Amino acid sequence: MENKALVEPFANVICAVIYKDSKVSSTEKEKFFAFFKEEFGLNETEIEPLLKENSTNIQGDLTLVKEAFANNISQKAKFMQYLNGLIYSDGVEDGEYEVFEEIREALF
Repeated sequence: MENKALVEPFANVICAVIYKDSKVSSTEKEKFFAFFKEEFGLNETEIEPLLKENSTNIQGDLTLVKEAFANNISQKAKFMQYLNGLIYSDGVEDGEYEVFEEIREALF
């Protein structure tokens, strides 16, 4: 993705999943950094401040993420697969899947 304005909304959505269980595993951190390197071309210095607990409602961010995907179902599916892998990377917590379902319903 080329639109750098989408970095923060994507980070907030992903962090909602990561921080749902109140911990950040090394695998989650690696996957987070890899996503932003691959999708936005960011370096580690730019990515580090994005990995933070966000106490705000993610509905506004989800709207921006959905608009970024437009009608590209394969990109939406790829993002959902990424989130699913993130959830499984440190063991599944119920709360994480609640956030996952919220994201899925907003995007599809």
